[in-house]
Amino acid sequence: MHKRLQIVVNDLRRLFRNQINIPQIRERPCKAKLIAMDEHIHYEVVSFFHSINMLQLINDRFAADSVETRETVQNVLIEAIGTHIRNLFHFFYGKPKYNEDIIAEDFFQDVKIWRKSTVRHRNMSEIKRINKRISKEIVHLSLGGLDVKNKNWNKDWEVAYNCFKYTFIEFLRLAPQELLGARLTGEKNNFKNSGLI
Repeated sequence: MHKRLQIVVNDLRRLFRNQINIPQIRERPCKAKLIAMDEHIHYEVVSFFHSINMLQLINDRFAADSVETRETVQNVLIEAIGTHIRNLFHFFYGKPKYNEDIIAEDFFQDVKIWRKSTVRHRNMSEIKRINKRISKEIVHLSLGGLDVKNKNWNKDWEVAYNCFKYTFIEFLRLAPQELLGARLTGEKNNFKNSGLI
């Protein structure tokens, strides 16, 4: 049997056994839904930055307390940072897995504007690496975490902080103003006033 025909036949067999994944056509969310996401997007970004800052302060703040207390608070913050990084990575760089997912490119009528952003591309490989490391070492029980030699995250937190800061600024700069809610507009104005936009 011809090789291509065999592939089609195999695909049809899997289809009828519900073993083939047929991608759903996903509509771009309407303006009202994008604006309604303002609070959630703002929360993810601001909470990420605050969690990183808190982690840097934690040793001073809990120096007099027990080691156990300090380590517990550090671990909670590390897990929070890991979750925020995964959410922001998916928002800024990902593809929607579900119809309800919101991603940055939903804010652009012409998605090429976002996809071709030099700031976004410059930061993508580092954020992708950090996100993969988080999946392996923090948010999953994984055998892959056993072979990790460098357990220090300080450098990666700094890299993620800067990458997301400039990616967020780029998103605010490029996204149409009419799709940004009050919180994101406020952040955009803050960055404008500080000369970053």
